[in-house]
Amino acid sequence: MIKIFAPCVFGLIIWLSLAAIPSSYDFRTWGASWMFFKAQHRQSCPHPECESRQPSVSAPHQNIWGGLADKEADDVIDFLHQHSTGLNLTAEDSAGSWDNRILLVELLAPNKSDALPYMNKQTTKPPPRCARATLMFGATPQPYLQDYVVGPLPVTNNTRLQPLQFLYNNAGKGKLAVDFADGAEVVQFAHDVGLSVADITKILWDGTLNDTLTLLPQYPPWKENGRLIVWSSFTSRPTSLFDSETLLPLGLYFGLDVTGRDASKWSVTGWYYNGEYYPTTAEFRAAATSTGFTKLGANSDGSWARMDKQGVPMKLDHHPPPMAVMPGPNRFSVDLKENYVEWMDFSFFLSYNRDNGLRLFNVQYKGRRILYELGLQEALAHYAGNDPVRSGTTYFDSKPGVGPSAVSLVDGYDCPTYSTYLNVTYRQGERTHSRTNAICLFEFDQGYPIQRHSAANYTSITKNIAFTARSVSTIGNYDYMFSYNFFLDGSIEISVRASGYILGGFSANNEEYGWKIHDNLSGSIHDHVLTYKADIDIFGEKNSLQKIEFVPATVE
Repeated sequence: MIKIFAPCVFGLIIWLSLAAIPSSYDFRTWGASWMFFKAQHRQSCPHPECESRQPSVSAPHQNIWGGLADKEADDVIDFLHQHSTGLNLTAEDSAGSWDNRILLVELLAPNKSDALPYMNKQTTKPPPRCARATLMFGATPQPYLQDYVVGPLPVTNNTRLQPLQFLYNNAGKGKLAVDFADGAEVVQFAHDVGLSVADITKILWDGTLNDTLTLLPQYPPWKENGRLIVWSSFTSRPTSLFDSETLLPLGLYFGLDVTGRDASKWSVTGWYYNGEYYPTTAEFRAAATSTGFTKLGANSDGSWARMDKQGVPMKLDHHPPPMAVMPGPNRFSVDLKENYVEWMDFSFFLSYNRDNGLRLFNVQYKGRRILYELGLQEALAHYAGNDPVRSGTTYFDSKPGVGPSAVSLVDGYDCPTYSTYLNVTYRQGERTHSRTNAICLFEFDQGYPIQRHSAANYTSITKNIAFTARSVSTIGNYDYMFSYNFFLDGSIEISVRASGYILGGFSANNEEYGWKIHDNLSGSIHDHVLTYKADIDIFGEKNSLQKIEFVPATVE
């Protein structure tokens, strides 16, 4: 049984809890393909018996979803750079926007049809290992991304390179045009345009882009009649280590036409301020310097935009809060080599990929597979507002990647102090990166019994203990806490909690899109949509999903 929570997303329903207010006991740490996990059990107990707190187990088979080893990935990169492949790749260290380069090398998960015979012990030979390579072809006026398959692995004379197509249903078949290939050049162009109106920004806020101001671009760019348009918003620059930029809009926006790769043909499409659109910089300057021009207020950084503890302490808040403890050894087992976990009647393999983060494979209950795969597919946030930046913003979080955005978990806050922590190592471009304590595994009392009944002569009651596999990714202004929760009744729950800074809007003329929450700041109405893949194998692979709705009817 999979627990059902609102809202419904693509047949699998998830629970999304937005919690943006830190408690009085908060903690801040200041500051690609996932190849493998390394585990450590961080102990709060100094005694020798703690060393044996984490029981081990041997996985029933190899983790065929676990990722590439360092040598496998390095060999694939060397293979791709060979001139015989005809890709004309430039090494990452010297590649520019007009070069062909490697963006990602990761394990291509085996087809389910190839994996099942091995999982079902019909063969002792695991499915062939192949790598997925995502390449950026920038050495062309029409740049594009393309996915390739490199295999079989390890690399030998029999290893071949071919386009990866079978995963895709769109016309591109693994090949995608990239309209925004010259991002660094666009950022510089926008900065130059912003500096060109330094006289106006001095009038409005007594600052320029070289000191107190910065720019926040819209994403993704607009496509209008074949033209590529990018809008940018002036914001105040944060004055502390807190990244409060998304709370500091100033209400001035300008659009750029950045169609094509010849920057000399790019142009300013217009300016927007206080509900008025100005087609040219000259018209905006004439208005801004005229008598009677209305200047709006500003959003300036300050203590109100910071996340440290402030204000008058709440009553009795100086006392330590309750905390969970583990009185004995962990009641789950881990195969550290294969990233395999057993807890009560459940077992599963862990995997991690660049786009989507933590995934589970071969989830079994009472020795029978109930899920072949369970994992995030996409997380997006779609905004609205009265200005061209907020109204045109949709963040697809798989682009920066849930995987590379993972953070080290804070012991006792993100996870109980008795948790088992897993480190991760991942590839980005041609390099290897690591993140310590990026995944935690733990049991936790839910605070209410899973069953109880009282009669005249007895009371029957059972603790509701759940097991959780958790990771946290900081993607821009949001921190997402992804949890897979397993319960004694056989149910599985996916929960996602988002916390951090909102992407605020400028309050003037924005009443229909958000409440005013500070001097000149309003909220920005937006939706979070998270889609999960659940490949359900209950009593076999041939399963169907039936959707039942109650439809109102008018009757006489």
